[in-house]
Parts: sequence; C-alpha cells; structure tokens
Amino acid sequence: MTMALCFTCGHVKFGAIVACPECHINSTGDMNLDILFSDHHMAESTLAQFGQIVKLINRNTEDSQVRFWTFMHYITLNHSDLLSADPPEAIAEQVKSLYASLEFPPVEMLPGRRGPATASKREKPPSQNGPPKKRWWHFGR
Repeated sequence: MTMALCFTCGHVKFGAIVACPECHINSTGDMNLDILFSDHHMAESTLAQFGQIVKLINRNTEDSQVRFWTFMHYITLNHSDLLSADPPEAIAEQVKSLYASLEFPPVEMLPGRRGPATASKREKPPSQNGPPKKRWWHFGR
C-alpha cells in the first residue's frame, strides 16, 4: 500500500502514480517526484503536513502552475535535502511574491517505509552517476 501527496489539492491519496480521488487530477508525470512524496520516503503524517502547505497555497492563487511552483519553491527553501527547483522565469516573480506573503506551518520530517528522503538516498542524475540504470517501470528488454 502506497500513500502519496496530491500536488494539486494536497490530499494524501492511495498510490503515487494514480489520479487523486478528491480532485481527479493525475500525478505529476514525473515518477521520481511522485514517489519522493510518498510513504516510501516519508511518514504519512509528514505527507499530510505537506498537504496542508499545498492547501494553504491553493487558497491564495487560482493559477495551477503558480501553485505547483510555489510548493516547489517552499520545498527548495525549507527542505532542500529533498530537492531544489527553480520556477520557470515567466512565473518566478509571482511564485516568489506568493511565497513571501504566506505564513507556512512547520513540517516534521519523519521517515517512510524505505527510510528518509534525503539527497544521499536518491539517485544522482545520470551525468553524475554513470549511464542510466534500467528502471522497474520499463517493460521488455
């Protein structure tokens, strides 16, 4: 059983790569990102706290791209051991302005079933780690 964060509505849903039963939006399409924010790497209570961050952002903007990138900006600034991402230049000022206007509650990072999500646990990009390895979701060959 895998529980994961819906980046669109903040619901903690069953399955990292399936549509959310609350908002009916599919996963991000980036399997690594979807699985990073699952109970594989962080406790369900931590996912729920991140869900509150997503919901706070959602209450303050209608733009789905600004919502997503404000959450990514929040993660970059507050949980850089998870990931670091820069918003697209076209919306960067909107993202930074929205982020600055909000008061975010703290999130307690608790490890998931496979241990904590940290940069040392995640696979490095292929350029830093040799040729890409065959992934479990590839079929054939």
